[in-house]
Parts: sequence; structure tokens; C-alpha cells
Amino acid sequence: GGLIVRLIDTDNPWTISFWRSVFASLFLLVWVGARERGKTLISFRQLGGGGVTVGVCFAVASLGFVVALQLTSVANTLVILATTPLFAAVTARVILRTRIRPQTWAVLMVAMTGVSVMVTEGKGTSSWRGDAIAFVIAFVYAIATVLIRRQQHISMTPAMAVGTLIGLSVSAVLTPAFGVSGRALALLAVFGVLQLALGLIIYSIGARMAQPAEVSLVAMLETVLGPIWPWLVIGERPGAAALLGGMIVIGAVVFHTGLDLRQSIRVAP
Repeated sequence: GGLIVRLIDTDNPWTISFWRSVFASLFLLVWVGARERGKTLISFRQLGGGGVTVGVCFAVASLGFVVALQLTSVANTLVILATTPLFAAVTARVILRTRIRPQTWAVLMVAMTGVSVMVTEGKGTSSWRGDAIAFVIAFVYAIATVLIRRQQHISMTPAMAVGTLIGLSVSAVLTPAFGVSGRALALLAVFGVLQLALGLIIYSIGARMAQPAEVSLVAMLETVLGPIWPWLVIGERPGAAALLGGMIVIGAVVFHTGLDLRQSIRVAP
């Protein structure tokens, strides 16, 4: 996702968000229609308040992701997003009344230390703004994760469609221009269909089939590999502070996830 944003020949985040949301919305609506086979409207009605909230969270995250990448580096954005599982644990305590283990608090503090090291390299206000938006994305993803867990009996693919439609509406109002080149439109189609819509669908299916700890551990590959593509293709090299802070955050999250995975394997029999 970060590399695609860098390759698109427009620097307006709302234009990028508009076309990304257009392609993602079309794909998700077709997907829901084909899967529900005549019960599309029913699947949207079944979402309820919780499902609509998930859709709003997806919309905020989708729009925020593009804006954050315009204001800060790919590495900073993805490393901050890697803290989502930790924030989800805190959010679950508030919404689901689940107990937060002492090691989760400890790992959260270590991860925040890593983020603090990472953002010290930012120059000017824009980097701080981008990092702050990335934190907002992590929080709304955490809320969406907990709500999906709370309503496991409801298919959340329609909620994703709601989120992309909200993103489409907001960006349509805020964008100063809709015109993009043919090359940019092709990249935006990939951005909307493959990276956003299909990515969310596959992730939601995988999350139902695997242990949460395994899902979190595999999802860490995005943080590790995401900054590599812009580095290799366009030379966007993460700075020393970003690398050090990123290693602290990733190490903390992998350690925490490893404990969860070990516990789930022990309990499984």
C-alpha cells in the first residue's frame, strides 16, 4: 500500500482515497451480492449498530492511511499500526470487560517506548501529524477488532462495504479534483481491489480459521515487509531512529503474540 501511494502521480490524499474507495466499494458490493444470492439487503440490515460502527472504523482507517502516508514515512506508519493488537487488548477490557494481563501492560509500555524513539527522527510538524493519524488508525482498528469478536455470528463483509462507501462519500466532498492519469487509475484499481477490498476479505476469513495469536503474528509481516518495497523501488530509506524504534515495537509485539500462541497451544487439547 505504501509503495502504491508513492508511485501514484498525484499528492492529493483525497483524490487517491476517492478512487481507491470507488474500486473497493464496487468490488465489495459485487462480492456481497454474489455471496448472499438475493439476500444482500438483509445482510446489511443484520449489521446493527455494532456493524455500522465497524464500517465507520474501516472508513476512518482507510482515509487516515492515505493521509498519514502523505505526511510521514511508510515505515513510521506501519510500525505505529503494529501496536493495534496491544490497543485491542486495552479496548477489549473496556468493551468486553476482559482482564488485561500484567505482561500486556508491560509490552504496551515497551512498544510505546519504541514508537517514542522512532518519532524523534521526524522533522517538522507534518511528520508528527502523520504519526498522530497513524495512532488514530491503530485505535479504530482495535475498536473494530473487538466489535468483530463481539459479533462473531454476523458476517462483517457488508460492514467493510459500508466503510468504503463512507470513505467514498467523504473523499468526494473533500477532493479538489477527480482527474488522474491512466497509469494512476490502474494503480488505484490495484490499491482499491487487491490491497484494500480483497485484503480485508481474506484477512477476515483467515481470522475465523486461525488462532488470534497466529493471525497477529502473521500480520506482523506487513510491518516488516511494508517499508522494504518503497526502499527497494524508490529509495525511501528508513532512518536510524525509525529502524531502532521499529525493532523495539516489533520485538515487543512478537514477544507478546508468542506468549499468546504458546498459551493457546497449551489449552487446545
